[in-house]
Order: sequence, then structure tokens, then C-alpha cells
Amino acid sequence: ETDREVFDLVRAGHGLTAEQGYDGFCGDAVRIWGDWSDRVADAGCPITYLQGGADPICPADWAADLAARFGHVRAVTVPGAGQLLHHTHWREVLAHLTAFLGAASCNPAYQEN
Repeated sequence: ETDREVFDLVRAGHGLTAEQGYDGFCGDAVRIWGDWSDRVADAGCPITYLQGGADPICPADWAADLAARFGHVRAVTVPGAGQLLHHTHWREVLAHLTAFLGAASCNPAYQEN
């Protein structure tokens, strides 16, 4: 039942992405290809960058570069995954997100006052 629940959520998210059409694609493309350094530097919280090892759009070395430059960034490459790893490797994505959120919620430095 959990797999079906997750599948339905992923399918709904994919539908929303597809409904955005050309304008949504163009907006995403601008955000993907831009320099993220300022946003990452100003984040003020830990960041886990999940990267598909076979992503043809955002090479894995981008994530590694951010992690090397900023101490609060952790780069995780999911072998065999492409750009849509949240669809194709959702179990791995959920495992990394669960670990990330669990670690952040246990750390008083990252809890709101």
C-alpha cells in the first residue's frame, strides 16, 4: 500500500510538471543553468544535493563543486539515475531525504526558536 501511495504522489507531481508546458520548461531551464553560488552561500541551513550519476543536464561534478566550496552542502550521487531520479529511483531519494530531515530535526542548531 505504501508503494501505491508513493506512486500516486509521484504521478501527481509529474502531471503538474507536464501541465506547465513550454513556459514551465523555460523557467526551469533558466533556474538550472544559472549560478547557484549566492543562493547556496546565503541558505543558512544544511543542504543535501541529490544528483543522478547519469544526469545529462546537470553533471555530477556541479554538486561536488558546491560541496567542496560550501561546508553546509553535502553532495550525494545516485548511481544509474538520470535527471528524474525522484521518479526512477524514488526509494533511494526518500531514504536520503528521511536521513537528511532526521539529522536536521535532531540538531538544535537547525530548529526554529
